[in-house]
Amino acid sequence: IVLNDAFESQVVLHRRSIAHELCHALFDPPTHGMLAVLDAELDREDHAPSEQRARAFAAALLIPEDGLLEVLGMPESQRDLDEAGLTVVRVAKQFGAPTTMTANHLVNLGYVAKPLRERLIGQVASTRHTAREPRTDWLAERVGAACRDGSLSEGRAREILGLSPHEGLPFDLGA
Repeated sequence: IVLNDAFESQVVLHRRSIAHELCHALFDPPTHGMLAVLDAELDREDHAPSEQRARAFAAALLIPEDGLLEVLGMPESQRDLDEAGLTVVRVAKQFGAPTTMTANHLVNLGYVAKPLRERLIGQVASTRHTAREPRTDWLAERVGAACRDGSLSEGRAREILGLSPHEGLPFDLGA
Protein backbone atom coordinates (compact mmCIF):
# COMPACT_ATOMS: atom_id res chain seq x y z
CA ILE A 1 0.00 0.00 0.00
CA VAL A 2 1.54 3.28 -1.11
CA LEU A 3 0.22 6.54 0.31
CA ASN A 4 0.57 9.99 -1.18
CA ASP A 5 3.11 12.01 0.86
CA ALA A 6 0.96 15.12 0.41
CA PHE A 7 -1.35 13.69 3.07
CA GLU A 8 1.43 12.81 5.52
CA SER A 9 0.10 15.13 8.24
CA GLN A 10 -3.41 13.73 7.96
CA VAL A 11 -3.11 10.64 10.15
CA VAL A 12 -6.86 10.00 10.17
CA LEU A 13 -6.97 9.84 6.37
CA HIS A 14 -3.95 7.53 6.31
CA ARG A 15 -5.69 5.15 8.71
CA ARG A 16 -8.81 5.11 6.50
CA SER A 17 -6.79 4.63 3.34
CA ILE A 18 -4.73 1.79 4.77
CA ALA A 19 -7.83 -0.03 6.05
CA HIS A 20 -9.62 0.52 2.72
CA GLU A 21 -6.71 -0.70 0.62
CA LEU A 22 -6.13 -3.65 2.97
CA CYS A 23 -9.60 -4.87 2.04
CA HIS A 24 -8.66 -4.76 -1.64
CA ALA A 25 -5.42 -6.63 -0.89
CA LEU A 26 -7.30 -9.33 1.03
CA PHE A 27 -10.37 -9.79 -1.14
CA ASP A 28 -9.68 -8.59 -4.69
CA PRO A 29 -7.75 -11.09 -6.81
CA PRO A 30 -4.53 -9.70 -8.29
CA THR A 31 -4.12 -9.52 -12.04
CA HIS A 32 -0.78 -10.52 -13.57
CA GLY A 33 0.71 -11.37 -10.17
CA MET A 34 0.30 -7.91 -8.67
CA LEU A 35 -2.65 -6.04 -7.22
CA ALA A 36 -2.60 -2.39 -8.22
CA VAL A 37 -5.43 -0.27 -6.81
CA LEU A 38 -5.49 3.47 -7.33
CA ASP A 39 -7.64 5.50 -4.97
CA ALA A 40 -8.04 8.59 -7.10
CA GLU A 41 -10.04 11.64 -6.05
CA LEU A 42 -12.45 11.01 -8.94
CA ASP A 43 -13.22 7.50 -7.67
CA ARG A 44 -14.51 8.62 -4.26
CA GLU A 45 -18.16 8.50 -5.42
CA ASP A 46 -17.71 5.08 -7.02
CA HIS A 47 -20.57 2.75 -6.11
CA ALA A 48 -18.90 -0.43 -7.40
CA PRO A 49 -19.46 -3.39 -5.05
CA SER A 50 -15.72 -3.75 -4.40
CA GLU A 51 -15.49 -0.07 -3.34
CA GLN A 52 -18.58 -0.34 -1.13
CA ARG A 53 -17.08 -3.46 0.48
CA ALA A 54 -13.74 -1.70 1.02
CA ARG A 55 -15.43 1.30 2.66
CA ALA A 56 -17.49 -0.97 4.94
CA PHE A 57 -14.41 -3.06 5.79
CA ALA A 58 -12.44 0.06 6.70
CA ALA A 59 -15.27 1.32 8.94
CA ALA A 60 -15.61 -2.04 10.70
CA LEU A 61 -11.84 -2.29 11.18
CA LEU A 62 -11.38 1.25 12.51
CA ILE A 63 -14.63 1.43 14.52
CA PRO A 64 -15.37 -2.12 15.74
CA GLU A 65 -18.85 -2.89 17.08
CA ASP A 66 -17.43 -4.20 20.38
CA GLY A 67 -15.66 -0.89 20.88
CA LEU A 68 -18.85 1.03 20.14
CA LEU A 69 -20.69 -1.05 22.71
CA GLU A 70 -18.08 -0.05 25.31
CA VAL A 71 -18.22 3.64 24.38
CA LEU A 72 -21.93 4.11 23.59
CA GLY A 73 -23.74 1.04 24.91
CA MET A 74 -26.46 -0.69 22.91
CA PRO A 75 -27.55 1.04 19.69
CA GLU A 76 -30.30 3.54 20.32
CA SER A 77 -31.17 5.55 17.25
CA GLN A 78 -30.55 9.23 18.05
CA ARG A 79 -32.97 11.52 16.24
CA ASP A 80 -31.63 14.90 17.36
CA LEU A 81 -29.14 16.36 14.86
CA ASP A 82 -27.00 18.16 17.44
CA GLU A 83 -26.80 15.14 19.76
CA ALA A 84 -25.98 12.87 16.83
CA GLY A 85 -23.29 15.32 15.66
CA LEU A 86 -21.62 15.31 19.06
CA THR A 87 -21.78 11.50 19.12
CA VAL A 88 -20.11 11.30 15.69
CA VAL A 89 -17.36 13.68 16.80
CA ARG A 90 -16.81 11.75 20.04
CA VAL A 91 -16.62 8.36 18.29
CA ALA A 92 -14.42 9.67 15.46
CA LYS A 93 -11.98 11.08 17.98
CA GLN A 94 -12.08 7.95 20.18
CA PHE A 95 -11.28 5.62 17.28
CA GLY A 96 -9.19 7.96 15.11
CA ALA A 97 -11.59 7.63 12.17
CA PRO A 98 -12.80 10.20 9.64
CA THR A 99 -16.08 11.87 10.58
CA THR A 100 -17.94 10.95 7.37
CA MET A 101 -17.00 7.29 7.78
CA THR A 102 -18.02 7.45 11.44
CA ALA A 103 -21.38 9.06 10.64
CA ASN A 104 -22.18 6.44 8.01
CA HIS A 105 -21.09 3.59 10.28
CA LEU A 106 -23.19 4.86 13.21
CA VAL A 107 -26.24 5.13 10.94
CA ASN A 108 -25.65 1.64 9.53
CA LEU A 109 -25.34 0.17 13.03
CA GLY A 110 -28.46 1.92 14.35
CA TYR A 111 -26.85 4.50 16.65
CA VAL A 112 -28.13 7.41 14.55
CA ALA A 113 -31.47 7.64 12.70
CA LYS A 114 -31.17 7.17 8.91
CA PRO A 115 -33.09 10.37 8.05
CA LEU A 116 -30.28 12.38 9.71
CA ARG A 117 -27.52 10.91 7.53
CA GLU A 118 -27.24 13.57 4.82
CA ARG A 119 -27.66 16.58 7.12
CA LEU A 120 -25.26 15.09 9.66
CA ILE A 121 -22.59 14.33 7.06
CA GLY A 122 -22.97 17.83 5.66
CA GLN A 123 -22.30 19.29 9.10
CA VAL A 124 -19.43 17.07 10.21
CA ALA A 125 -17.71 16.19 6.93
CA SER A 126 -15.16 18.98 7.21
CA THR A 127 -14.48 18.41 10.92
CA ARG A 128 -11.12 16.82 11.66
CA HIS A 129 -10.01 15.16 14.87
CA THR A 130 -6.27 15.24 15.13
CA ALA A 131 -4.25 17.80 17.01
CA ARG A 132 -2.90 19.29 13.77
CA GLU A 133 -6.26 19.72 12.05
CA PRO A 134 -8.61 22.65 12.63
CA ARG A 135 -11.92 22.40 14.44
CA THR A 136 -14.96 23.84 12.71
CA ASP A 137 -17.06 26.67 14.07
CA TRP A 138 -19.98 24.24 13.98
CA LEU A 139 -18.41 21.96 16.57
CA ALA A 140 -17.26 24.77 18.88
CA GLU A 141 -20.70 26.37 18.67
CA ARG A 142 -22.50 23.18 19.72
CA VAL A 143 -20.01 22.32 22.45
CA GLY A 144 -20.37 25.88 23.77
CA ALA A 145 -24.16 25.57 23.84
CA ALA A 146 -23.88 22.26 25.73
CA CYS A 147 -21.55 23.88 28.30
CA ARG A 148 -23.84 26.86 28.79
CA ASP A 149 -26.92 24.69 29.37
CA GLY A 150 -24.97 22.56 31.87
CA SER A 151 -25.06 19.29 29.92
CA LEU A 152 -21.30 19.32 29.30
CA SER A 153 -18.43 20.15 31.67
CA GLU A 154 -15.58 22.47 30.68
CA GLY A 155 -13.17 19.52 30.91
CA ARG A 156 -15.27 17.38 28.57
CA ALA A 157 -15.61 20.36 26.20
CA ARG A 158 -11.81 20.69 26.04
CA GLU A 159 -11.52 16.94 25.40
CA ILE A 160 -14.03 17.04 22.52
CA LEU A 161 -12.33 20.09 21.00
CA GLY A 162 -8.84 18.61 21.42
CA LEU A 163 -7.69 21.34 23.80
CA SER A 164 -5.31 21.00 26.72
CA PRO A 165 -6.52 21.97 30.22
CA HIS A 166 -4.49 25.18 29.90
CA GLU A 167 -5.97 26.38 26.60
CA GLY A 168 -8.88 28.77 26.56
CA LEU A 169 -12.25 27.68 25.23
CA PRO A 170 -13.23 29.12 21.82
CA PHE A 171 -16.58 30.31 23.18
CA ASP A 172 -17.98 32.44 26.01
CA LEU A 173 -19.54 30.52 28.91
CA GLY A 174 -21.80 33.44 29.84
CA ALA A 175 -22.97 34.20 33.37
